[in-house]
Amino acid sequence: MDDGIIPDISVGKAWGARWTDQCLERTFGERQKYVHNYPDYFPQSVSNPQHPWCYPDEALAYFRNWFQTEYVRGGKFQNYLESQARQSKITTETAKLAIESYRPILIG
Repeated sequence: MDDGIIPDISVGKAWGARWTDQCLERTFGERQKYVHNYPDYFPQSVSNPQHPWCYPDEALAYFRNWFQTEYVRGGKFQNYLESQARQSKITTETAKLAIESYRPILIG
């Protein structure tokens, strides 16, 4: 993986859907938008500024559990990497190596 492949949009969309579907603001408080700019040397900087959500600190443990159980083990991470390989943004070998690096979570 390098600065050309950042799964933040994939993770963000999936997490945002979970947040909304489960009405998690009732449990953790409201999320807020903020301005983010990729550094000029990142390919994504051409789309600056970004306006992602930031979430209450109290939701961090819940997010980590969701990330491991649903995003990684649930197949979303693998699907993301495989789609990047199909689009020739990364090689199939790179996708396999990245997926393998998450093997402890996948079998956890």
